[in-house]
Amino acid sequence: MEEEREREWEREKGGGVLRSMELQRSILLGQKEAEARQKETERIERERFERGFEERMRSGVLMGAHRDAMRRLQGGVKPQ
Repeated sequence: MEEEREREWEREKGGGVLRSMELQRSILLGQKEAEARQKETERIERERFERGFEERMRSGVLMGAHRDAMRRLQGGVKPQ
C-alpha cells in the first residue's frame, strides 16, 4: 500500500514537472511571438518614414530647407 502511494506521488510529481515545462515553453513562445510582432511593426514604421521622406525629396518640398541650410553654411565661409 505504501509503495503504491509512493509510485502514485512520483507519477503526479512527474506530471507536474511536465505541466510546468509546457507552461514555461508556452510563455517563451508567446514572448518570442510578441518580439517578432514588435520588430515587424518597427520595420513597417521605418519603411513608411523612408517612403515619405523620399517622396518629399522628389516633390521638392524639402528643396527650400536644403537651400536655406546651404546658404547658412556658405554664409559662414569667408573668401581668402
